[in-house]
Amino acid sequence: MHLGIDARELAGRPTGVGRYLAGLLAGWAADPSTSDCRFTLYTHAPLIATTLPRGSRIHRIGGRNSLVWEQAVLPHAAWQDRVDVLFCPAYTTPLVAPMPRVVTVHDISYVTHPEWFPPLHGRRRRWLTQLGSRAARAVITVSDFSRREILRDLRVPAEHVHVVRSGIDHPLGVAALPPREAPSEEILYVGSIFNRRHVPALLEAFALLHARRPQTRLHLVGEDRTFPPEQIAARIAALPHPSAVVWHRYATDAVLAERYAAAGCVVFLSSYEGMGLTPLEGLTAGVPPLLLETPVAREICGDAALYVTQANPSEVAAALDRLLHDDDVRRRIATATPDVLARYRWAQAASQTLAILKSVAR
Repeated sequence: MHLGIDARELAGRPTGVGRYLAGLLAGWAADPSTSDCRFTLYTHAPLIATTLPRGSRIHRIGGRNSLVWEQAVLPHAAWQDRVDVLFCPAYTTPLVAPMPRVVTVHDISYVTHPEWFPPLHGRRRRWLTQLGSRAARAVITVSDFSRREILRDLRVPAEHVHVVRSGIDHPLGVAALPPREAPSEEILYVGSIFNRRHVPALLEAFALLHARRPQTRLHLVGEDRTFPPEQIAARIAALPHPSAVVWHRYATDAVLAERYAAAGCVVFLSSYEGMGLTPLEGLTAGVPPLLLETPVAREICGDAALYVTQANPSEVAAALDRLLHDDDVRRRIATATPDVLARYRWAQAASQTLAILKSVAR
């Protein structure tokens, strides 16, 4: 099988979808069953270094990352290369192409919450996601929650929508999470900053906690992509002790690993996700997560997290204090962690994804 891959998410500064694709590629590289496969990665710009399966080829096509590139340039190049199936890992796919397509739709926030996106951008993404999902031979998503939403709102046949849970890297092994004599006082947030992730509420909560425990520090990792703008820089500057907050607009994997290793807890107050890797990454590093109580958060992390019912600063501050200093809470999360992390393996995700791609290519 000759597999074509839209690899644009591995160009520039990869974030969640780029890491998703890198995980699948590494899984395929380690899988001997891919020996009969060829892989062509299509990109408009140089790709970051990543582990590639044997038989991979990078095909850099001229032009910029645009709608025209995706809808016209990409399928034409894939047709010239005689690929058997085109895999698009980032929500959208060419609407017309001479080969079958498989698309990963991580969530449908563009459809369910249009108020979170600029009008023109949101309309374009909704249109492409809806039509592309119906044009694809198969749709992959990352949680049962997202599958239910896709079936309800995109009206894709149920037999075409497959749940394949993303893997998670285990750089520090499965966490034992023992109580610490001197727990870290560093709180960590990782992820692009969207309105649905309630970072302003986190900043207010941190200010309340810092007033009681001045040794605490907050590290934010992620670019501000809020719409309407929430002025994150100005909110940090307005805090009583702004120097206690460090904002990393972007972090390499090496820097990110350092931050997880230094953290006492991770916080991810998202009211909507398809999956959300940050809490799982924290667990792999032995760091317990604080989450907003939502169906998908419960589906992904189960008992391996502490939850708040709303992004209320006083409730969040109290929960952060417990997560940092209550050994009973940390032990409970430690007990649940191995079973939760066992569900998220790149080898399994890569094998399941490849099986779907092969079934479509026949």
